[in-house]
Amino acid sequence: MKLALFPLPVFLLPGGVTRLRVFEQRYIRLVQESAGDVGFVIAPIKNLPAIESKAIDCHLNWGSWVKIIDFATGADGLLEIDVQCEAMARIYSFEVESDNLKRADVELYHHWQESIDVKQVQLPINKLTQQLQTVFKVNPELSKIYPETKFDCSGWVCQRWLELLPLKQAEQNLFAQSGFS
Repeated sequence: MKLALFPLPVFLLPGGVTRLRVFEQRYIRLVQESAGDVGFVIAPIKNLPAIESKAIDCHLNWGSWVKIIDFATGADGLLEIDVQCEAMARIYSFEVESDNLKRADVELYHHWQESIDVKQVQLPINKLTQQLQTVFKVNPELSKIYPETKFDCSGWVCQRWLELLPLKQAEQNLFAQSGFS
């Protein structure tokens, strides 16, 4: 499938939500064209040189396939959209349009969350869950973009921690893969 790319320094795993402020005309067009079930891919901006050079490295050519779940005009008049990651996307060849909007051939893949054995992680996950609930309580912005939480799902809790922690791009690249390799 061919989808628009939005290069950003955002790390988002399946189920993750973030708010974007959109002001460039090409990305306003991307939002208009991506409404509904189409969505677009947030590509890690630091991986873009490898993707552009067509270096097919499975640790670098990934992105987050997101769908728009809410939008509003901010106090400053800029478009604000909330997006939710639906799946991970492998990015292949892409083209650059006249306004520099990038579109790529992408293939969706399953993330490692689906293979987590709950029995193996139950004890440490309880403490992580409690701490994440505290983070949500003291950061009301998180509660606004996550009106529905899944604190009872160990994979969801782990993914939200990975998105919140200040991980280096190389570490994000590893966690974005489909397996634990």
